[in-house]
Amino acid sequence: MFVLYLARSYTLNFYSLTKNLNNMKKLIFTAVLFAAFALGVNAQNNTSLIEQDGDANFGATQQDGNSNDAMVTQIGDFNSGWSIQDGNNNMSDQDQNGDANWAFSGQAGNGNWTHQLQSGFQSAAAYSIGNNNVVDQHQVGGAFNYAQAIQVGNGNTSLALQDGFFQSSLTEQYGNGNFGETYQFGVDNEANILTEGNNNYGGILQDGERNFAQIEQGGNSDSAVITQLGNDNTAVAFQSLDRDCLPVPPPTFITPLCPAGNCD
Repeated sequence: MFVLYLARSYTLNFYSLTKNLNNMKKLIFTAVLFAAFALGVNAQNNTSLIEQDGDANFGATQQDGNSNDAMVTQIGDFNSGWSIQDGNNNMSDQDQNGDANWAFSGQAGNGNWTHQLQSGFQSAAAYSIGNNNVVDQHQVGGAFNYAQAIQVGNGNTSLALQDGFFQSSLTEQYGNGNFGETYQFGVDNEANILTEGNNNYGGILQDGERNFAQIEQGGNSDSAVITQLGNDNTAVAFQSLDRDCLPVPPPTFITPLCPAGNCD
C-alpha cells in the first residue's frame, strides 16, 4: 500500500447508479451551506487579504464569525477566486499564478483549513461543513484540470495533486476522520473517492492517459488504494456498501459469486 501524505471519462454501470445520489447530496449540501451563511452573526477579529497583479481579475471574501483568515493572491489575468467562511478560526488560502484560474472555497464550522494552488487554466472547488476539516488542492502543471472536494463531518482530510491536462478529481467524504488523497500525472485521467462513514482511507495514484479509478466506502476503518501506471486502465474498489450483487458485470471469463444487477 502506498500512503502519500504530501506527495474518461468512462461511462460505467456503477457510476450511473451513484450519479443521481451524488447530485442529490450536492444539492442538499449547497442548500445547507448557504443557509448557514445567511444566519451568520456579528464577526470579530477576522482578516481578509486580496492581492492582485494583472488584469481583469476577480477576488471576493465573506466571513461571519470570529478569528477567521482569508487570503486571495492572483498573479496573472482573468483569474477568479471566492472564499466564504462561517464560524470560528477558519483559514482559506487561494494562490493563483497564471491566467484564467477559477477557485471556490466554502467553509462552515470551526477550525477548518483550505489551501488552493493553481498555475493557470485550472478549476478547483472545496466545500467543508463541520470542524477541523482540511482541503489541500494543488494544480501545479498543465492546464484544464478540475478538482472538487466535499466534506461533511469533523476531522476529514482531502488532498489532490494534479499535473497534466484535462484531468478530474472528486473526493466526497461524509463522516468523521476520513482521509482521501489523489495524485494525477498525465492526460484525461479521472479519479473519484466517495466515502460515508468514519476513519476510512482512500488513495488513488494515476500516471498516464485516460485512466479511470473510483473508490466507494460505506463503513468504518476501511482502506483502499488504486495505483495506475499506463494508459486506458479502469479500476473500481467497493467496500462495506451492503450490496448483494456486483456493481459492474465481470469479464466473461470470470464466474462471479453473485450476479451483476441492481445494487441499490
